[in-house]
Amino acid sequence: MPHRSQAKTLGAWATVVVQDVHLRYEDTTSIPGQTLSAGVTLGSFEAQSTDSHWSEGFLQLSAPVNYKLLDVKDIACYINVTGDVVFPANCPDSEFYGRMQSMVGKGKKPVEGLDGPMQYLIKPISCNAKVKLNRTRPLDTSMPKVEVKVAITTLPLILREQQYETATNVAEAFTRIHRGAAYRRFKPSGTPSAAGRWKFALDCVRHDIRERNRRYTWAYFKSRRLAKIEYISAYVVKETQLPVPESVTKVLERLEKELTFEDIRYFR
Repeated sequence: MPHRSQAKTLGAWATVVVQDVHLRYEDTTSIPGQTLSAGVTLGSFEAQSTDSHWSEGFLQLSAPVNYKLLDVKDIACYINVTGDVVFPANCPDSEFYGRMQSMVGKGKKPVEGLDGPMQYLIKPISCNAKVKLNRTRPLDTSMPKVEVKVAITTLPLILREQQYETATNVAEAFTRIHRGAAYRRFKPSGTPSAAGRWKFALDCVRHDIRERNRRYTWAYFKSRRLAKIEYISAYVVKETQLPVPESVTKVLERLEKELTFEDIRYFR
């Protein structure tokens, strides 16, 4: 497949540089009367190809081991539990970009969030890493597939009681949403009557009973066994052969849509 070969060549020769990254989450509903904002900021990230002595150079595609030198500057994590909404739904794009970029920490410069002082979980730090990638085909299991050595001077970690309590409450709210997702289709619309609530509860119980019984049928055992064998066989081919056959890619795509995340992780 030419496009796969071209992508490998580009990855071997390119130096990747990323600057001013800010991922932010705002929540005004999980905890009534309180606004939570959490995020990760990154000043810059650079990935440079090197030789086996960690001198800058180009990767050899035929080499069994590839070397990458990573340089990370001003990465930080924050959880603000006292503040207002910074990004309303109608916030213009230009204003959004400016606000997000202004909260990225740069070196020793103190950063103030637009919703108040930044309550850092991890203050802006810099580090570098040396990465070894095992590219042997078939895979040589005597050495790690990925080996990373990280050099960091300090790791200032600060967790306040209010941050912990707020994060725990939000996690519990998401857990409730996740648990209720399977029963959402049974939930009556609008404000249900007493009879509607009873029907909703009975439908949920029936659903659990049917699902539990289905998992103890021979048809389910057979389908799961066949899916496991098919997925493992296709995944082994993907990890040991280049280029990967298109038929194998289609099998993996189909099974990864049908299987749960836990199943895929277990099969791998």
